[in-house]
Amino acid sequence: MDALAGDALEQACFALLDAMADFFPKAQATLLRRAIQAGREQQRMAQEAAERILAEAAAPRGPSSEPPANTPESSDAPPGR
Repeated sequence: MDALAGDALEQACFALLDAMADFFPKAQATLLRRAIQAGREQQRMAQEAAERILAEAAAPRGPSSEPPANTPESSDAPPGR
């Protein structure tokens, strides 16, 4: 069972889904294959988005990303004064 992990497990799941579609009548099989493909595309896009977010979070930030010290948001004075 140790061999069925990671990429091997993912490929096995894809193969099972593809094989299951073969057991449906043509119209339903076509629809099922389209749904499977759409799910794979959504998974790919979600992974790319997560990788992009993590890369942005890990990127060093320069001084321009912090608000200047003399802005009202950083001042101890109450708003409006």
